[in-house]
Amino acid sequence: MFTMITLGLMASPHHGVNAQAKQQAAGRALLDSIANDGANYFNASLSVAVGLADGKVFASAAGFNDHTTGSQVTPQSLIPGGSMTKMLTSIAALKLAQVGVLNLDEPVYKAVDPWLKSQGHASLAATWHGDTTINTVTARMLLSMRSGIPDYDDGALREWTLRNPSKDFLPLDFLHNVSKQFLFAPGKGGAYSGVGYVLMGITLCAVTNCTSWDSLQQQQLIEQGSAFRFRSTRFMTAGPCSRYSPPVVHQYLYSPSVLAMAHRRSTDGAQQFGRARSGRALPTWLFNGQQQWPSPPLPLRGEAETGTPGHCQNHLDYQLWYPGTSLNGSQMASRAVTSGGATACCAAGDGVHGAQYWTFVGHGESGMCYYYSQVSASMKQANATSGRADGRPAATDFVDIYPLSCLNGWTMGNVATTPTDVVRVFHALFSGALISASSLRQMLSFEKFTTGFEPGAAYGLGLFAFPVQIPVEGRSCAGYEAAGCKCRLFRGCHFEADLVGHPGLDYGSGFPIAFFVTGINATIALASNTGESCMGMNTTLGVLENMQLSNNAYCPMIHAATQLAAPGFPSFKCYPYPV
Repeated sequence: MFTMITLGLMASPHHGVNAQAKQQAAGRALLDSIANDGANYFNASLSVAVGLADGKVFASAAGFNDHTTGSQVTPQSLIPGGSMTKMLTSIAALKLAQVGVLNLDEPVYKAVDPWLKSQGHASLAATWHGDTTINTVTARMLLSMRSGIPDYDDGALREWTLRNPSKDFLPLDFLHNVSKQFLFAPGKGGAYSGVGYVLMGITLCAVTNCTSWDSLQQQQLIEQGSAFRFRSTRFMTAGPCSRYSPPVVHQYLYSPSVLAMAHRRSTDGAQQFGRARSGRALPTWLFNGQQQWPSPPLPLRGEAETGTPGHCQNHLDYQLWYPGTSLNGSQMASRAVTSGGATACCAAGDGVHGAQYWTFVGHGESGMCYYYSQVSASMKQANATSGRADGRPAATDFVDIYPLSCLNGWTMGNVATTPTDVVRVFHALFSGALISASSLRQMLSFEKFTTGFEPGAAYGLGLFAFPVQIPVEGRSCAGYEAAGCKCRLFRGCHFEADLVGHPGLDYGSGFPIAFFVTGINATIALASNTGESCMGMNTTLGVLENMQLSNNAYCPMIHAATQLAAPGFPSFKCYPYPV
């Protein structure tokens, strides 16, 4: 069991009109700097917000919404948030449990099977090929990722989406296509499973008597029984992103594969990159945040333009290589290596346009290299080593998926929202305005993943939690101990807190930062509509450098929150991005 979290909300230290005006000006300046510097350096589109315990919200945005027309993102732009939906689905489930409509500890098949039958579908056990293990899965197991149900093949779904631009991958498609081999006995382990949250959505439909899956009232379930109301949020159903009004943003997916190129040729030109920027001017400051600070900046192409790239020299320190592992996926090229082994394979991969991964198979200095644009599976293989490539992207590698499906896995990923609404949800959640104290305690009951994605990560009901430690200036906390400032002999002073929340990524957008910050009891949120995993689109940087977009924002986002929640808090030592 993972224990943590102090939930007492801090009172605002500001009093009077002048103090509030100064706080507003400071908030705008801090967030404008984060959004503008990130947008300019990474050729990205960013929307950011900080919410305080007293309900104040500060927001900013910068960058293009549509690169063809030059329209800009704003703090009001709706950005698909991916897996952040899971937190909201969990809130909906807990609210139904509070009023006795849903029993979290009863096997879900009891409600789901009659609903499936009414829709003309087979029972869960029949869908699982007669394996009645599925009949032991409860709603709590689904919400806490402890059902043992595997996840979907993300790479395969990505390719399916590009191949089928006019179709939606529907909720029951996830159930029918997922592997029916349980990762562990239900309740006996932990593993991330979006498919589990799709089944949770079907359960919500069953207990609320939906006429069909797309009639589930997600927003109403979350808002009911409370004064909280979304201002700029929608839960998307079948159909393209382009059909929504008010519109969601354009979303630029990094996909340099042959398939994506064919997709671009077949469309009406909406994917053209008429306003792509590739300048490499360094802004006044940029930061490389990590889960634990301090840690050295990632050495990538920026500091190794000649010779062996940094990510091929320092692979063990930065976990960019996967020893004893081979990959399967969209193979782009292969080549024989006669000397240099895996290091030479890695370095050559930067010159294979569109390659994101490589595998070296051989012994010692010689062997074969294989390069992939996407990876669908990894396998243990003693004489193989795999890793990440860091070639520079081209503007034409980015596909605008705005005309494609916006369903995004339904109850596991279909929210489109703003950072402002995200911090408002967190404020309502942690202030007790959204669910009961008992329900919140259940959400904050964390257990660690035992296998699959991020083993060891702490997960509650729709929430992750992990600690951060960031060095601060000076040798004294100067009275800010209650806000998370800690000084230790020989180690200096740090901001120490836990981040609690659920980030989410779609193929061309997402919220890589969506967290409540303990100690200061503030919330930070950052969204982007660019690239794979919210990477930038600067064509003078390597792919891995572009993927540091959100990492660079972690430290300054938390720094901004501390300065607004506790003015005078010691300044953070955020590391500058390597150039």
